Amino acid sequence: MAGSSPRRPARPVTWLTPLVQLGAFVIILGIPDGVFGVLWPSMRAAFRLPLDYLGLLTLASAAFYFSGGLIANQARVRLGAGNAMVASCGVALLGLGVWSGAPSWLLALVGVGVLGLSRGVIDALVNAEAALDGGVRRLGILHGSWAVGGTLGPLLVAAVLVWAHNWRVAVIVVAVAVLLLGPFALADRRVGRIEPPATRPVAQAGVGGGQFANGPDVSVGRSRRASRGRWHLALMIATFVAYTAAESGPIAWGYTYLISDRQASHTLAAIAMASFWAALTVGRFGLAVMDRRVAGTSILEASCLLMIAGTGLFWILPGSWAIAGLPIAGLGAAAVFPMLVALVPARMGEAATGRAVGASIAAASLAGPAAVALFGVLAAHLGLGVLGVCLFLSCVVLYALNRVLTLASAEGAT
Repeated sequence: MAGSSPRRPARPVTWLTPLVQLGAFVIILGIPDGVFGVLWPSMRAAFRLPLDYLGLLTLASAAFYFSGGLIANQARVRLGAGNAMVASCGVALLGLGVWSGAPSWLLALVGVGVLGLSRGVIDALVNAEAALDGGVRRLGILHGSWAVGGTLGPLLVAAVLVWAHNWRVAVIVVAVAVLLLGPFALADRRVGRIEPPATRPVAQAGVGGGQFANGPDVSVGRSRRASRGRWHLALMIATFVAYTAAESGPIAWGYTYLISDRQASHTLAAIAMASFWAALTVGRFGLAVMDRRVAGTSILEASCLLMIAGTGLFWILPGSWAIAGLPIAGLGAAAVFPMLVALVPARMGEAATGRAVGASIAAASLAGPAAVALFGVLAAHLGLGVLGVCLFLSCVVLYALNRVLTLASAEGAT
């Protein structure tokens, strides 16, 4: 790559570091995302709640997730990655304990919120590191691991409900998994303090291709990037927000939509949700082996179109046939988030990557629950059939914003 800048010295790591990060993405980030929607019918019956209160549950998680995303960069700088990960695992364990033992709906919300704080820190912390040091391949593996957790979530709940007939047991199983991850995080906490990336020269990368394609020397356009930095950041955050809303819809409401509006059996609906996560998993691991010459923007556009096609089928196909759209939507969703993260250094500059990723993830953490809550309100007033329309339109909005971001970034690089 012409004119490439020298890389900073690699921070000291142990072989435990990738193991802890992958484990956290599976257990703390992935599995909870997979179980919220599937646990909801049982939780709703236990606490005797209205249908749309699922939005409150996800908003409680999002409020703390948002805070976690904002403080993650400071936690990384002040504590070091190892200590920040240990602290996050401890907070996650506390939240799961409160949630599983909550005698009231209010305490359940508190437990989910505390869990959300730890998830926000871990998500922003590891994504920023991967964007700077690992590129698309590492991001694909990390987010594939998250999708593995999401795939296991519905299956875990289905198995527990058949065996124990109690939603609390499923939460306890997740807490045990976090407890088992703890010793590995403690052993890895000797990882050295991470210096802020501001001292690191901006590497050369093509905005259009990201990690997959070489591009022009971005140092030529530094002044223009600075003048457009706020506009690009706002547009980038909006795209992250749109993706989270488009992804959260089928995850949270897909199960309820299938069993209530399409009269699918509980088992078939759980398998259908698992198929969404499985397709997401395959797509994200596929990023790790994809040809680096393929333009990142092309991957993003194709992925958004797949999401539109999948949610369209989920909405239009009759009866249980609607499940055919879920794996297509899941495959489309696979590349969007990792590619958006991977392109941040090229679009914003490496010095701003930690802050930009943290702000984008924090804002996106509110968008998903807000979309879930809005879809729930619409379903409560207009009927569950409206959910299919909502999922489809959210993907259309994502596609439009991604096109605008791509054009704006390409213009800023010239």
